[in-house]
Amino acid sequence: MPARRALLQAGALGLTGALGGCLLGGDADDGAGQTPATTTRTTAPTTQRTAEPDCFEVTRPTTGESNEPDAVAPASYPGPPPDRTDESDLTGFAESFERAFRRNGLVREHGGDLVEFGFTTDETWTENAPDDAGVAGVEYRYHYTLRDGVIADSPTNVAVYYVDASVAVRAHARGRRDAGTEPDPMEEGITVACFD
Repeated sequence: MPARRALLQAGALGLTGALGGCLLGGDADDGAGQTPATTTRTTAPTTQRTAEPDCFEVTRPTTGESNEPDAVAPASYPGPPPDRTDESDLTGFAESFERAFRRNGLVREHGGDLVEFGFTTDETWTENAPDDAGVAGVEYRYHYTLRDGVIADSPTNVAVYYVDASVAVRAHARGRRDAGTEPDPMEEGITVACFD
């Protein structure tokens, strides 16, 4: 019996530690005032997309306004980056689009019960891309609070965007970039925006 009791206590301590991050509240900072690390990846040049994106199948969360006065409002998606070859424009687009994508997904899921949303950028980067296109990524975490007091923190996420004159394609995975999480929008992405 003592061995079983020790095993149960160890399990309870592990569970308490795992849930600690989910139960602790975060501030309402949406990450806008932070300056994340930005790097440029020097990998082999990216090949052209294997399939043309379908602008009839744009996949991204959209939602209407809530009637609750203190509910989180949906965010507008950014337009295309002014210069797809500029690192700052590309990483700014990836970060802004991903923040809106996450926020709108939570607004759609929780409606007027979502009362707080925060987005923290850990890192942004660019990758080699075909001519007149850009590839940029963002590693981030987010948190939210519901009206009933539930507070949730996400694991680390990585989103990578391919952007050209007509389309934005997003690939996403949970995990840390430095641990090998590298979603590829050229191979596994979904079309999230079409530009005129």
